[in-house]
Amino acid sequence: MDNNSVPITVLMAMASMSGDSEQFTKVVCEAYRELTQKLLKVVHEYPTADLPFIVATMLITANTVRGMLTDSGKNIVEQFLRNTTTVVVDKEELARQAGLEADGGGEEKR
Repeated sequence: MDNNSVPITVLMAMASMSGDSEQFTKVVCEAYRELTQKLLKVVHEYPTADLPFIVATMLITANTVRGMLTDSGKNIVEQFLRNTTTVVVDKEELARQAGLEADGGGEEKR
């Protein structure tokens, strides 16, 4: 998925209409992955000390955008929030970004 592709909602509708629950799940997971990566790129532009301000800004923005949704859109948001229970963290990527060894040793790379 990218900005030039078919909208996520259209892909979800197509997967849902096909009755292929695995394809529907794949579309949703790919959308979460892509959007999360894009948001984290913005987060990583700021020092770690600014994380509270970043999180507050993201929550305020999300609440503002939620207010612009139709009732149907709000229901979709609520369904996703209720049904999303797992977040996967790539330990090696997290360690790389933190400048630490992936083995969890806590020693900085030099």
